[in-house]
Amino acid sequence: MISIEGVGKTFGRFTALEDITFEIADGRICGLVGYNGAGKTTLLKMIAGIYRPESGRITIDGIPVYENEGIKRRLFMAQDDPFFLPQGSLRSMALFFSGFYPNWSQKTFKDLVDFFELDPDARISGFSKGMQRQAALILAFATMPKYLLMDESFDGLDLSKRNQLKSIMFEYMKKHGTNIVISSHNLRELEGLCDFIAIIRDKRLSFAETVDEMRKRRTKYRIAFPRNDGAERLEAIAARNITRDGDGFIFTWDGGEGELRKMLESSSPLWIASEPMTLEEIFLDEMEDKEYDIATFF
Repeated sequence: MISIEGVGKTFGRFTALEDITFEIADGRICGLVGYNGAGKTTLLKMIAGIYRPESGRITIDGIPVYENEGIKRRLFMAQDDPFFLPQGSLRSMALFFSGFYPNWSQKTFKDLVDFFELDPDARISGFSKGMQRQAALILAFATMPKYLLMDESFDGLDLSKRNQLKSIMFEYMKKHGTNIVISSHNLRELEGLCDFIAIIRDKRLSFAETVDEMRKRRTKYRIAFPRNDGAERLEAIAARNITRDGDGFIFTWDGGEGELRKMLESSSPLWIASEPMTLEEIFLDEMEDKEYDIATFF
C-alpha cells in the first residue's frame, strides 16, 4: 500500500503541494489527474523517493520511502522526460538497470523489445519521442517492479501503441499484483483503465476515491417537464451543469434517482433517465465555477 499523509512540497518561495493525504491500496491502477502544472509530477517524484517532502510523510508497505534503497529496488518511475545514459542503447541501459533491480527479467526485456520492434543496439538519442517513450516503458516493465509510477506515459504514442500499452499494463498487474500510478492531463486515456482516481486542484487534493464511488456520487440525468420548462425547478434542487437538450434538460446531481423523483414529484416530470458520467465529465464537474482554462486540460 502507498500511504501519503499530510504531504507538502515547496521550491524556494513556490508552494507546489499542500497537505496531500490519501492511500492507494494494493492491486490498484490509480490515475493522478490535474491541469498542467498542478503538481502531479512532483507528487510522483516524492512517492519515488526522488524528492523529500517538506511536511508529512510517504510510506510504502509502512516503510518511509525517502533514502530507502530497499523500497527503491522494488519501485520504478517512468518519467515524462526519461533518463538514458549518454550514447546509451537499450542493451546498455538494460545492463545498467539489471545491476540495481534484483528482479530484473531479461526475458521480459527481450520480449518487449521484439514486441515494440526496436533495435536494442541503436542509440536511444536517435529515436523519435514515441520510440524513446517505448524504450523507457520496456525498461520499466523489465525491472519487474512492485510499484510502477508512470508520468504522462501515453504522450508521444500513436493510438495502436497506446492500446498495446494498456494491454501490457493489465496483463502485468494481473500476474504480479502491481500497484500502478499513472499521471495524465488527458482523462480520455484513463477511461476504462484506472479503478482509482486522485484529482489535484489548487495545490491540494480535491478528492481520491475509486471510480465506482465517484460514479455513485455523481450522476448525469436527462429530464423533461410539461410545457417544456423546468430550469428553475432544477436550480431549486441544486442541480448543476443544466443544459437544454431538445424538449428536456441534461444536468448533474449528487443524489440518487429515487430522491430526485421525490423532490421533483410536484413538478410532474414527463420522464427522468440517468446515465453514468465519464471521467472527463466528472473532472469538469469538479472544476465548475473555477477560473481555469478548461481547454488546457485535454
